[in-house]
Amino acid sequence: MIRLAGDSVLSGEMPVGCRLCRSGLKSVVFITGVCPRNCFYCPLSLPRRGDVVAVNELIVARSRSGFLSIDEIDRDKIIKEIERSGSRGASITGGDPLVVIDRTAYAIRLLKDKFGRSFHIHLYTSAPVASEDVLSKLYDSGLDEIRIHPVDEKGFKLAEMARKYDRKVGFEIPVIPLKGYDERARNVIRKAIELNLDFVNLNELEATEANQMELLSRGLRVRRDSLAAIEGSYDLGLKLVKEFSGKISLHLCTAKAKDSVQFRNRLIRRSHHIAKPYHLISPDGTRIYAEIEGDLDEVIKILELSEVPKELREVKGNEIHTSVDVAEFLVEEYRDVLSDIVSIKIVERYPTADRALMHEERLM
Repeated sequence: MIRLAGDSVLSGEMPVGCRLCRSGLKSVVFITGVCPRNCFYCPLSLPRRGDVVAVNELIVARSRSGFLSIDEIDRDKIIKEIERSGSRGASITGGDPLVVIDRTAYAIRLLKDKFGRSFHIHLYTSAPVASEDVLSKLYDSGLDEIRIHPVDEKGFKLAEMARKYDRKVGFEIPVIPLKGYDERARNVIRKAIELNLDFVNLNELEATEANQMELLSRGLRVRRDSLAAIEGSYDLGLKLVKEFSGKISLHLCTAKAKDSVQFRNRLIRRSHHIAKPYHLISPDGTRIYAEIEGDLDEVIKILELSEVPKELREVKGNEIHTSVDVAEFLVEEYRDVLSDIVSIKIVERYPTADRALMHEERLM
């Protein structure tokens, strides 16, 4: 048994999808927010419910009613976002990808055709359907790894059928520290051993805006040392890993690992792929630079007179983006000229499609 960064625990061999994900090398293809299940612990955020397609933080398409057609999904947006992230693989999730199996198969083919056979694709499903037809569509499209959350017997049936193919198959479940759920988890692991599956992933249970009331109503609470991890989930997961160690590969993935390892590494990788010369990249992968609003023509005139290289300044809509050093130069040398006509601030933003703001400091 090995302890990993982010307090995750591994016994046996880690799935390829997990290895790439922990390294920040996977993009998340959210293929739909629709799922026929009604799991009380589902963490899916409310804006992602319904028929929504997204890649990482980028919303690609959203249906106003019914299901999206494949023609309504911008394939170029999908590819560009993955390229900008420098990914070497993708995880397909939802909702449940099997609800839109033709769309899911299309997405897998699209990514394999664009990025090649070595581009690793895994899929997560609660198995709302279990049929050879579904598996044939997935594997014919190029799926490398399937992770099944066996909510009922369909999950076990789908795993048994998937085992016949030369692809990686495993179970993936949340660790729920409630009476009876510990034995359910044991039964899932025992079934994985019986079916000779490749792995079982145990996810530390997390509270989100979407599921927190359901969790609270069952007496589940967030740990004092965490913003989301549920008290008792990690301890139960660790107990299960120790109990079944050596019988099957087990990976206990923590809330901390998802944030401080997976997400952080993806940010760092994406930042370096899309960084401009005027960006400073923080150790956590955020970008630090200056945003200038107001009389941009006057600012451009000053920048040109001061011979500031063009690669250190860029007009973005109604703003000029530039380096921290250039911004501080403008404030120091041209405050009297600019103070009434522009605002200058230093910002720290995520390198994601939504450019989420972490911090700002106004200089002028």
